Amino acid sequence: MSSEAANSSKDYYGDPPQLLYDVPSSSGIQTTHKKPELPMDILLLTVENDDEFLPCYQQLKNPCRWWFDGLGYVYFEEEDESQKEKVKIALLKCYGGSGAPGGSLISVKNAVTVLRPKAVISVGACSGLNPAKTKLGDVIVSSRLSTYTSKVVMSDQEQSTGLRTYASKHFLNVIKNCADGWQAPLKNPEASQAVEVHCGEILSGPEQIQAECRRDQLAKCNLMAMAVEMEGEGVSTAAFDSGIEWLIVKGIADYADSSNTQQNAKSWRRCASVMAASLVMHILSNPTVFRSWPHYIERVAGIKRSAECVEVEGSVKSLKSHVADVQLRLTQVEEKQSSAEAPIIREFADCESDIRFFAARCHENTRQWLFEDFDKWFSDPGDSRAYVLLGDAGVGKSVIAGTLAQRKRDSGRLAAAYFCRHKDRRRNHPLSLLGTLARDLCKCSSCEYSSIVGGEEGVRKLITNSEFNLEVHELFAKLLEEPLAKCRSPPNRRLVIIDALDETVKIFLM
Repeated sequence: MSSEAANSSKDYYGDPPQLLYDVPSSSGIQTTHKKPELPMDILLLTVENDDEFLPCYQQLKNPCRWWFDGLGYVYFEEEDESQKEKVKIALLKCYGGSGAPGGSLISVKNAVTVLRPKAVISVGACSGLNPAKTKLGDVIVSSRLSTYTSKVVMSDQEQSTGLRTYASKHFLNVIKNCADGWQAPLKNPEASQAVEVHCGEILSGPEQIQAECRRDQLAKCNLMAMAVEMEGEGVSTAAFDSGIEWLIVKGIADYADSSNTQQNAKSWRRCASVMAASLVMHILSNPTVFRSWPHYIERVAGIKRSAECVEVEGSVKSLKSHVADVQLRLTQVEEKQSSAEAPIIREFADCESDIRFFAARCHENTRQWLFEDFDKWFSDPGDSRAYVLLGDAGVGKSVIAGTLAQRKRDSGRLAAAYFCRHKDRRRNHPLSLLGTLARDLCKCSSCEYSSIVGGEEGVRKLITNSEFNLEVHELFAKLLEEPLAKCRSPPNRRLVIIDALDETVKIFLM
């Protein structure tokens, strides 16, 4: 800053303009106690002095307060039916500065976990860095925030290591239009200089500056900065760590020098805070803007879910290697238990209802190509004694089996039929399958098979013995393979149909 500008700094401290309304005194604060409905939407943070707190408090309609351990009193608006769509605001005091006990950093960290807001806004007064660019009472909105006190000290020089960061993502979009439609709360706006809103860079640090030389030094090292204050560093750090939105909105109350009188400084601090608080409430006047922003608790849940996903992802690889083995062992245990606990199967299956059910679902003149191919094979099978029909589930294999069984039964060519069902113990057990087929073969009048196996009673005895002594392949040999080998070929070829063979207990088939 030029020496001319610096020397003129003593001339800009006049009386602040008259406000549209009187700011209440601390004695006018409502002491109505009512617990708010959490979570809140926006946390407003102000310094505890009356000149910055009371202008924010004045913006609350029907204010109440509630005591929270670790926070102190929190002020908010009492809800009614007309406020259902309003942004829920909580107002909290903090001590000046960022890092001290009760400062902005720890206050925001504690408040976020209790009130679970979507965002925090630091509201109050700041010091301008260049009176040629801003006026007292103008409002600075932080599009960027820079810290300046951390530095590297060398023998011949010092180098700043302060951080410069942009305001959080959602607020960057909001502040582009933050002054649209806003009118400064001045009693005589025509007679006063217009209050301007500046979106720009704010410096934040632990120094309460009242020296022109220090102000000019900071302005020289931070050419884009418009103002300096003390709470923004803690607010931005706590909000970043908590994963919520943050913004600094402060009115210019002085120019970080010693020229202003104590009383005048107090008046300008209150006026600047009124402008900042009024602009903040204007920004928050449209609840639609903030409706989709997540509350703190939702962000924490998302972070926890992400962490859990990372942990699970690391475990999935090792788990996958064991899944197949566990499934196989479980299947073996279940099948062995099923075998050990299986009831003695003395009742054979009756598949007549299956034949009728599936045959009725075969539409006329459909699947003719398959039936023609089957009839051609059945009339002259050659060396192929089995016709295997494969297909995905639901393509109609059981309908085809039921239709073929009905047609061959009507023509006297059906010897036996069995429809497996994986959930029915009488239809998924190999003993039931072999016993039912043998029983049906015994009913064929032109077949010698019945006399060889001893009729249905002989089949039942073999089934009963097999449950305790014979393996399935042995039973197959005694019930079907050996007796049929002794039979003379019947004059007409007979058909045995087995549907859904894959639904029998696999351990026996293996």
